[in-house]
Amino acid sequence: KFLLVIFLGSIVWNCANPELELDEHVLTLPEFQSLNYPSEFDVDKLLKVGYPAVLGNSVTYISMTTLGSKLLKLISKEKPYIYFEVNTDFADVGTMKMGFAGGGKIYYSPYTLEFPYRDELLFHEFVHILQNENQSPLKSRNNEIEAYLAQYLYAKNAGGSKGAMLINPAFSELIRDIADNYIDENTGMLRKGINQEKFNKLYNDALDILESLSGYQGEGWFSIRDTNTYYFPNIINLIKSNV
Repeated sequence: KFLLVIFLGSIVWNCANPELELDEHVLTLPEFQSLNYPSEFDVDKLLKVGYPAVLGNSVTYISMTTLGSKLLKLISKEKPYIYFEVNTDFADVGTMKMGFAGGGKIYYSPYTLEFPYRDELLFHEFVHILQNENQSPLKSRNNEIEAYLAQYLYAKNAGGSKGAMLINPAFSELIRDIADNYIDENTGMLRKGINQEKFNKLYNDALDILESLSGYQGEGWFSIRDTNTYYFPNIINLIKSNV
């Protein structure tokens, strides 16, 4: 079983085909479920009736973390509106993938339900809901960088000392460097006294990698290379939130 989990972790894909490998996760979702911890968050007030039970459990897991609880409260509305739909385009053997389509819809591959760390994939898609206010998502590579940074910060907050490997080792290292050395985790803002030129290079290197991948190419995709945009308003909103 241990080898199976490692194997699944090595083949998982996120919202636009990024490879996701878990370096370390202190408490797995099955372990969390076995503890039967109560949660103050009512999943049925966010997810429409008929959601897969394991995804409901993942939302509960997310709600047990500081960042996760804040994010769920920020995207919650008066009535449940998020629902899941299997996408057969994601059905390649071993593929685990999610994608936010707007209007509360999140696509997923069937294999995602078997992946023990699907909470990180869900958190990533919930960040896209926050970014787009539930409208059809912009195909913005800048938004993807912010979502991956938020996902990494969530993984740390949930107990992972290193977080997940995102897309590939080079991209993962860029995200970790930015998150660990340039973002103030108490505010979400860039730290005072950072080397702005080095930060800009890291950010542009991350854009370069996304632009080289087929999942982030094609009609509608764009990047903004303007130093005035190299900040993370939704992460700031998330961290500062008192909801």
